[in-house]
This record gives sequence, structure tokens and C-alpha cells, in this order.
Amino acid sequence: MLLPIKNMNYLPIIRFKNRWQTFDLNLHYPYSVNEKIITYTHLGYRGDACYIVDNECNTYYLPHDYAEIINDALKLHSSIYNECNTDSCRRQIITKLENINRHEYGRNDFELLNSVLAEQSRDGNYIHDRILYDTTCNKACVCDCNAIIIDVVYLHQSFVPSSTQRGRRSEITSTSLTVDEAARYNNSISFHSSAITFNNSEWDRGFINNIILNKTKTYIHQFNYIPKYIKHFMPGESEDTTLLLGAEIEVGGNNNISSDNDKNSTVKKCIQIMNGSDSDEENLIYSTHDSTVQIEFDTMPCSLEFHKNKMNYREMFEYLDKEGYKGHDCETAGLHIHANRSYLGKSRISQELVISKILYILEKFNDEICVIARRDNDYSEFAGEKQNEDSIVELYGKYKDKGKRAALNLQHKDTIEFRMFKSTLKYETFILTLEFVKDIIDYAKSVDIEEIELAKWSDLMNCFSSELRKYYEFRYQKKVKDINGSTVKQIRKRISKLKSELKNSKNFFEKNKLQQEYCYLKKEYKELNKKEKKLIKMKRRIVESETISSICIPAIF
Repeated sequence: MLLPIKNMNYLPIIRFKNRWQTFDLNLHYPYSVNEKIITYTHLGYRGDACYIVDNECNTYYLPHDYAEIINDALKLHSSIYNECNTDSCRRQIITKLENINRHEYGRNDFELLNSVLAEQSRDGNYIHDRILYDTTCNKACVCDCNAIIIDVVYLHQSFVPSSTQRGRRSEITSTSLTVDEAARYNNSISFHSSAITFNNSEWDRGFINNIILNKTKTYIHQFNYIPKYIKHFMPGESEDTTLLLGAEIEVGGNNNISSDNDKNSTVKKCIQIMNGSDSDEENLIYSTHDSTVQIEFDTMPCSLEFHKNKMNYREMFEYLDKEGYKGHDCETAGLHIHANRSYLGKSRISQELVISKILYILEKFNDEICVIARRDNDYSEFAGEKQNEDSIVELYGKYKDKGKRAALNLQHKDTIEFRMFKSTLKYETFILTLEFVKDIIDYAKSVDIEEIELAKWSDLMNCFSSELRKYYEFRYQKKVKDINGSTVKQIRKRISKLKSELKNSKNFFEKNKLQQEYCYLKKEYKELNKKEKKLIKMKRRIVESETISSICIPAIF
């Protein structure tokens, strides 16, 4: 094993190749590709093309398993340089890459970013003091300060049968890694003895067979894993007339995870909690890999009453909270609810009509729905023009084109997916979210387009339970309080001051720090200004609607 080398603190460069191009992705801030600053990334969306765009408008396409490749490269980096040695640290780097959007940056902004990038170059060469993780020849080169290769780690790819090859994993063998370290890297890989090559006498078939025999069962499946779905109903409920809801519950923010085995053990425990026994059968809940969070739990399709009465969510959420996981407080974690299309209508046309009405409701009452959803970002965009939409057909097309980036994903064959909700580990909030989805669907089924056009928010709230109405009022009051706590005026004042400081600063590092704060505050200013405008609209519409009595209830997130 190589000893950590001082000053080698640059994150890896990963070399990718597709049918059109070969390019180098630099994971070190400010993120670049082929030595050009990245201005935008379209990553993390299942079913969509994965690509990045540089500041010269060149587009580079990444494989769908890019997050796993990056994670492998960062793991290798951590084993050599003792950096990025936690799941949360590596995930943060991947998440930052996935959320790059510098469309509003000006020339001065890019000049500063280019100067930061130039600091990483030595004699015009960026591949020094770091790892070049080359996927084109399945090896990683460790380079010293003079860009001389001082060691090579060989990567042997093992593919899960798939037409898209999304199930990629890397097996690592090298004279630089000990047997224990290599085993740790490959603890989630199914070994195929015919695909293994041995670069060290310590690697013998007896050792590999021992790993296979002692390999722990993996409970976190590939992200495109499709189980055999088991539908769950309460006694007396008919499959033909009952809405089935399936939840994707994402959690993250746990800084105490030391390995993937920790997550695997957590998922196993949650499955057992759901089963109410030591059984690890995945008949109620299972888990799939998601690069944006630490764990994603997926439920089987169940009726609302089954979710309420037979699923041990409260105990599972308490366990996850105790282990250090977060739902609402994890920025990237969402709660996605699937509903079966067959409940919307018997024919495809009747289903599409109900979907169109649901979309109209989402757009017309966008501001109010965001209060309940607790989320309004690029992971779940409202694709229309809110109350200004004048064509249901066009609105449907906009959502269809957005795919999984839309608040309502229409790309699934048998379900529609409500994606606008923020995750939660609060049992009450989770159940109320399921209720809200059912109420929206039932309301859309019961009214005509013309009735929705004339409806007020209070008309929709009449369909809610008293608990859901109280929850909405609580979240509304909290949103008012949050906005009042930090005013647009205060942030605008700080931005103005930062502009002056940036103009007068002569120190490069100080200027870089000020620039980062400036960019962050500009983004915050834009979001806060947007929230204030929404709040004004909501107040105006609530005055027009029935007055909802204010009731004090315990904090729910």
C-alpha cells in the first residue's frame, strides 16, 4: 500500500470514452472537463441522457453509471491519500457536480474560476499530484508532483446482464493494495472466477472462494432493479376499486457511516422492522441504489389503509433517526409517491383525462401545494405556467417532456409518480402525504375541467381530513416565519457590500472566498425573492377563499 504523500490533495481526473469522444473530467473545484470550466450538468435523472456542458458550449456525454465510477475513483483516492474517506464526503462531491448551473455567471465570474483552475496546472499539465482514473483502459495511474506515474492500479469491470450496462462495478487488483483492502473495495461485488486476473501471488482461488462463501447478502439493489411486485390490501378492499400507493423514501445526512456494510445492515434491520420479525423477506419494503442520497427505501404497492395499519413506519423512522439518518433535513432527499394508473380509469383515454386534471390542479394551486410538499427545486419542477396555462394538451406535453425532473413524472407505464415532496422521518407527515396524494386524485376524478377552473383552494381543502387541514395551516405559518426571519433587503445589502470588497481586493485567496460567498448569496436572494412573491400571492388568494382557523399543533417536519 502506498503511504500518503504530502501535498497530493487534488481529487482524481477521470477519463471517459463514448462512441463520439474521449474526455477528462476533473473532480477538483471548480470542476472542469478537458481543462474547460463546467457551466451546466444534466445528471442524476433516470432514463435521461447524462451530460455536462463546458463554458464553450461543448457537450460531453457520461455513462448512466457515472456516479458509481466517480465513487470508485474517490474510494481509491481515499485509500492512498487519506482524503474523502467517508460516504458522506464522496456523496457531497458527486452531488455538487450534479447540481452545477452557472448559466447566470458573468465574464468576471468565469475569469475567477479559470484562475482557480490555472492554479492546479504545473507546466501546462493538470495530471500531477493526483490519480488519473482511466476507464478507457481499465486502470488508474497514480502520478507524483512531476506527473510521473509512480504506481498503477488495474480495474477489471464486471457487468450485471443489462442492455444498458447500468450495473457496472469495478473490481480492483494491484500490487499497491493489500488483500484486506482489496476485499473491502469489492465487498459488494459478485465474483466470477473466469473474469479475475491475478497480479499478486497472494491472490489465489482459495482466497476468492472464501470471499464468495462468506459474502454478506446485499440488500441494496441496483437502481434499475425491478422486484416481483406484491400488492397489499386490507380485508374487504377490492383490487379493481382501490388506489395503490408505493413510496420511495430517501434518507441521508448520516456522518457516522464507515462503509457500505453499515448501510446494508441498516436496510436489513428496516426490512425486519417492517416484517415485525427476524425475517429479511422483501415482501413489504426493499432498497435500491441512489447516488444522490445514502439509502432509498421502496415500498410495495399498498392501499392507504394498509400503509396506515399494517406497515411499521413509526418504528422504522425512529430507528433511522436514532442511527443518525435525516429525511427533511437532508437537502437532496425526496419522498416520491407512485399511484396505479388503473385506478384513474379503465381505458387509457380516461386515465389521461384524469392525469390532465391533476396537472391543472398542481399548476393552479402550485404555491399552496409547495407548502405541503416542503420542496420546490430542480428535482421536481412544476413544468407549466401556473394559473396562466391555457391549454391542457400543452401542459400534458410539458410534463411528459420533463420526465423525472417534473413534479409529476408520467414516464412510468403503470403508475404516475408525485415527486414534489421533501423526505421525512416523521410518521404523521408521511401518512398525511399519502392522504394528500389520494385526495388530489379523488378530487380530479370527481370534477370536470370547468369546475377546477372556477375552484378555489378552500374547495380542495374541503376534501382534506381535519389533520391535513391543520398540517397545511401549520406549514403555512412556518413558511411565513422563515421568510420574515431573513429579508431580501438584508441579503441585497450584503451583496452590495461584497461587490465593493471584490472590486478592491488584491489577495487572490481572499477574492476567491468573497466570490464564493457572493455567488451563494445571489442564489439565496433569487430564491428568497421568489418565496416572498409566492407568499404575497398566497395571502391574496387565502383572503379570497374561506378563512381557515389557526390551530396550534406540535411541530411536524
